[in-house]
Amino acid sequence: MRTRARLYAEEWAMSAEISAKRFRIAFSFAGEKRDFVAQVAAILTKRFGEAAILYDKFHEAEFARHDLGIYLPKLYGEQSDLVVPVLCRDYDKKRWTGWEWLHIYGLLTKADGKRVMPCRFGFAEADGLSPAAGSWSSTTRRRSKPPRSSSNASP
Repeated sequence: MRTRARLYAEEWAMSAEISAKRFRIAFSFAGEKRDFVAQVAAILTKRFGEAAILYDKFHEAEFARHDLGIYLPKLYGEQSDLVVPVLCRDYDKKRWTGWEWLHIYGLLTKADGKRVMPCRFGFAEADGLSPAAGSWSSTTRRRSKPPRSSSNASP
């Protein structure tokens, strides 16, 4: 049986196959999460190639520009199928990620909200992001044991 997350991923992959956007996935992250993002980006390049992943190390020459603060939000908003803000402590308060978050949050408040998939570290929050918002969490979740049925319970 396929899970809801798996079905969503398959639906997104099929719809993105015909996308005319430059990037399949765009990452926004603070420096302390670089190792995690680098690992995920490396996995994604096997499927999509470096050119289709918005990760700074794949586009260093392009990002060496005086107006990056104006240019980058356009890439998130206009040229990316899926935007993944990797949330960590103070993500929305840091200089660059705070600026990026303003633009990513703008996508969340429009019909483009389905293009944003937050990834949380340590239950991190960002200003304006609902605690009920769906996200992928890096925190390991333990499965609880199923409740014992009353017919199997001991007296």
